[in-house]
Amino acid sequence: MTTHNATPTVVFRLSRAAEDLVIENWGGIHTVYQRASGETHAFNEVTMALVDCLRQWPGPFDHILRCVAADFGVREEELVAGEFMPVALRLEDLGLIERTAAP
Repeated sequence: MTTHNATPTVVFRLSRAAEDLVIENWGGIHTVYQRASGETHAFNEVTMALVDCLRQWPGPFDHILRCVAADFGVREEELVAGEFMPVALRLEDLGLIERTAAP
């Protein structure tokens, strides 16, 4: 019997806490009221694009980058993946997104 030690693909998705957000756009800065925690956050365009992409569907990080690139009208190669991971980690710290293993 052969066993495979493949690492499961990590999927990012919105958490339940992100299902009931109140969002206002103030000319490039978005105020985001999180009803579950009672906290208000200020997101820039990049952070909001990440949230919007995850609202459409969950996916692995490269999928999210493709979505963000499409939102900004640029090629995926023009985005620097390393600049987006801290944003995703901050959203995770806020309880707005979570990571799971792909089915």
